[in-house]
Amino acid sequence: MWQLIKSVLLNLLNAITHIYNRPVKQKTNKEMKKIDIKKLRIQFFKSGVRNDIEEFKYHVVGIENHFKTEVNNLIDYHERATSDLSDEEKNEYFEFYSDGYWWLEEVFPQIQRKSELIGIFTVLEHNLNLLCSIYQKHIDSNIKLSDLRAEGIIDTAKKYLEKVVGLNFPSNHRSWSEIKRIQRIRNLFVHNDGKLKGSEKDKKSIKDYIKRLNYLDLDQYERILIKQGFTVYCLDQFRELFDELFKSVEEFENQSNN
Repeated sequence: MWQLIKSVLLNLLNAITHIYNRPVKQKTNKEMKKIDIKKLRIQFFKSGVRNDIEEFKYHVVGIENHFKTEVNNLIDYHERATSDLSDEEKNEYFEFYSDGYWWLEEVFPQIQRKSELIGIFTVLEHNLNLLCSIYQKHIDSNIKLSDLRAEGIIDTAKKYLEKVVGLNFPSNHRSWSEIKRIQRIRNLFVHNDGKLKGSEKDKKSIKDYIKRLNYLDLDQYERILIKQGFTVYCLDQFRELFDELFKSVEEFENQSNN
């Protein structure tokens, strides 16, 4: 729903921009109107980023709670179904139905968390690109975001904001370093189903990160397992990065207006 609202608002802003950019008698008024539109776009952008992150976080917590509820419901059902059985019969019963617990506690959550990791990264990519597109409409440069090349989408956006816009991108902040590590985990799921690959040095680097973080693990086949809480942790890193980026945007705008 927020994406739809955001799209409508941005279309409205484009229409307003078109009106404000018509020739006027006083150049200073025209320039002031353009600045106001840019500020308005940035404000909408800030609100949109925060909403995107919080909505995804709300969704993730709800899904995890749903899995817990389903497991508890299954336990209650089987306890009622075996209340009149002997211990030996109960053991046979639970062994027969153990797959149900495995699906609900292991398989389904892993599928969900993999999807979440890929999904939240598109939120990060989209919003960084959106900020680039806002400045692309307002700065005096023939260089477009699509003209640049970097390691990935977020790196290309960073390059544009730094080199073309002149923004002080918070690449030295811990959140950016952590996001780059998360990016490596995400890429392994996208390109190799979560299984480690590359040189032994690359594998060791990933293994060290997994050991350091409480939200990841490795199975016997060196495939990454995502634990509960990892998606929320990633979203918190995104929020920290954007908070720092908003500060840089504010400083940049203040300098531009002086």
